[in-house]
Amino acid sequence: MTDWRSGKRRQYTLELKKQVLAEAAVPGTSVALVARRHGLNANLIFNWRRRFGGNLVPAFASVVVGPVLSAPSGSAAAPSASSSRMAVVCHGGRRIELGPDFDASALDRLLAVVEGR
Repeated sequence: MTDWRSGKRRQYTLELKKQVLAEAAVPGTSVALVARRHGLNANLIFNWRRRFGGNLVPAFASVVVGPVLSAPSGSAAAPSASSSRMAVVCHGGRRIELGPDFDASALDRLLAVVEGR
């Protein structure tokens, strides 16, 4: 993009890109509003997302630990009393359920595919 006032191409620091991508990654946030707040075009933010593949934003997810919710009795989804399972909810609501013997490296590879890393 060319700055029409000076005829020079604008340069953005890595820190600014990180900040903008982190703000745009918050669930429920509008990329257009983040772009306006920083004086950018929303397409530039989408371009940064594609180019950096999310590598500028820390790969942390929020985790909530709570009681196991059981399905109504008679339901096929009701867990057995002896099962201990964990559910990982990815971006876009994708859900991966894991048993107690899951393979962490296989999970990492699966998440890389699901989240497009």
